[in-house]
Amino acid sequence: MVQVRTGSSAQCLLALLVAAMAMSGCNQRDPFLDQDAVTTAPSAVVPATPAGLSRIAFAPPGNRGGTSGQGTVYLDTPSRGAQVVTLTSSDAGVVSVSPQIVIPEGASSADFAFTTRQVQRDVNVTITASNGDRSISDYVSVWTPTTSFLAYSADPGVANLAFRLSSDAGGVFDAICNNGVVVAHANRGALFVSQMWFAGPVGQPMSARAFENVTGGASAGNFMVNDAASNCQIVGRFDIHEIGVLPNGSVNKLWVSFEHGCRNKPGMVRGTMSVSGPGAAGTAQCVRVR
Repeated sequence: MVQVRTGSSAQCLLALLVAAMAMSGCNQRDPFLDQDAVTTAPSAVVPATPAGLSRIAFAPPGNRGGTSGQGTVYLDTPSRGAQVVTLTSSDAGVVSVSPQIVIPEGASSADFAFTTRQVQRDVNVTITASNGDRSISDYVSVWTPTTSFLAYSADPGVANLAFRLSSDAGGVFDAICNNGVVVAHANRGALFVSQMWFAGPVGQPMSARAFENVTGGASAGNFMVNDAASNCQIVGRFDIHEIGVLPNGSVNKLWVSFEHGCRNKPGMVRGTMSVSGPGAAGTAQCVRVR
């Protein structure tokens, strides 16, 4: 009698089944365990954070209607690629700007021009810069010919970054001719704010024209004092657009724009000042005697 060993028969059948499956091309690899079947996803590339818009400034930040100026858009860090910035005006009928500017790769700012139109009343127009991720805004003041004002903007470290004061906002302005030097004051009510001096060469009357190669402090040539820019050895220029002097030395009409740097530190100041008194412009001369 032959005894059949069940365990051995089962093992033989299992071996035959495995062999048959191998011959039929059946893949017995478990894709969850077989390293050859595992696909590894590539690492995600995180883009660098783009430089953000930090500030928009105007030079000057206010002026009579009908004039032009320069604006600057600043980034918080140098651009990692060319950035397109869209510019919009809240009242394009009064202040117009270019619709777009490009900040080049590696740059931290870009300039643009703006143009104003004459107005019948004082107005503030908001200019907005946007690069898609962020928007920033500031305003340009546009004044009538009868408004007295002082407005300037400065690079960091030279003076306060921007200043605007007008007679319709509580400013009090006056100017005099003192030995051929035009001295103009700006007060906020009874509080003194700023004083500026403008002078041409000795023996020449102050008139509506450009004064180049201006230095700070008294000299035989053109000079200017701007006490808003402290400890600044001024070098620059100013343009008198209008001046009227009364026989008593009072200046009842003055409109002057200026820009200057500092010999002893970097940066520029750009601005304008107007003193508009009652009546027609005086016709007396303001001639520097020393």
